[in-house]
Order: sequence, then structure tokens, then C-alpha cells
Amino acid sequence: MGLFASRNAAATSTGETTGGWARDLLRGLASIAALTPASAASTADFSALAEVIRGGLQSAARALADEQGALGLTEAQLGGMQTRHLEMRDSLQEQLAGIEEIDLAKVLTQLQSTKTSLEASYNAIGSLGTLSLSRFLR
Repeated sequence: MGLFASRNAAATSTGETTGGWARDLLRGLASIAALTPASAASTADFSALAEVIRGGLQSAARALADEQGALGLTEAQLGGMQTRHLEMRDSLQEQLAGIEEIDLAKVLTQLQSTKTSLEASYNAIGSLGTLSLSRFLR
């Protein structure tokens, strides 16, 4: 979601509107800037013009508030995704560290223990070949 100069992104403008809060705001401000003392000469016309300008500015304010709410919601969603991505990154870095960063002394001790166990089992298997019933009974 983004902001557009020519139209609303999430809001719906109502009332006296150009279809976008930014254009409504600029139109209202330009209308106020264009007022002259001669504009107020006719009270009925001036009241009608002031009402149109006020309606446009109110429409722009409501639409801007709606856009603000939609952007806040999007920001909250992005913040949640960012938090989940940071947690995932930390978890993956921990797993990678467990693979890459080993305790060499511990690994060597485990290798030596495995070697000793294998040698003992090979000796036991080798001695089985020389066993016979007569040797067993002796």
C-alpha cells in the first residue's frame, strides 16, 4: 500500500470531493487563497462557497484519517513480519554455528572413544574365529 497524489489508496472520499484527499485538500486551500473582499459581497453566495470549501476540507480530513489508519495497520503487519524474520535469522544463525563452530577437544575425545570401541569389537570378532567346542569345554 502506498500514497497516491491523484487518488486515495484505502479511503473512500465522500461529499464534496475530487476523488482524492490530497486534491481535496489542495482545492480547499486554493479556494481559500483565492478569496477576496469582493467574494464576500454577496452573503448568500459567500455562504454557499464557504460551505462547499468546508465540505471539501472535511472530506479530505476524513479520508486522510482513513488513510492514516490503513497505513498504521500496514505498518503493524510489517513490524510483525520484521520481528518474525529477525527471530528466524537468529535461529538459523544458531543452527549454522552449531554446524560450523565445533569444540575440537570434544570431537577428538569422541573420535578416540569410537576408535577404542571399534578396536575392542574387532578383537572380539577376530577371537570368535579361533573358538572351537573343544577349547570351550576345556
